[in-house]
Amino acid sequence: MKQKIPLIIAGTVVLILLLIGVYLQMQQAKIQKEKILQERVVVSTPTPSPIPKETLIGALESSITLTITAPLDKTTVKTNSILVKGKTTSKAEIFVNDKETIADANGNFSVLLPLEEGDNQVLVVANDADGNVTEKELTVGYVIEE
Repeated sequence: MKQKIPLIIAGTVVLILLLIGVYLQMQQAKIQKEKILQERVVVSTPTPSPIPKETLIGALESSITLTITAPLDKTTVKTNSILVKGKTTSKAEIFVNDKETIADANGNFSVLLPLEEGDNQVLVVANDADGNVTEKELTVGYVIEE
């Protein structure tokens, strides 16, 4: 029995260290998500000279695409939730208001989003592995049937 006690203690220490590692990874992911959301705020400054055409072409080639296939902007529905669907880069992180998902291998994604009565602002943000970010915003009205 005395020989098993050090093994039990060592196993417990390893388990605690693993749990701490998982916790730290979760905190890092949370910090990354907050950083992405903060980067959406862009401060514009005047450009002192024109941007070369080559730079603009390179920027366009590295940008991420985002298409919302449903619902259409300014749609009015009679249900208290909608399925937001779209297409972007394969495996991109997608944020739809406060919901998060990952696009599949073909870039397709869908998120069920609850609605409140009246106009609802829907912000869809896509973030790829290269750090490219794009967003689309639409309005969906929810009317309660009487």
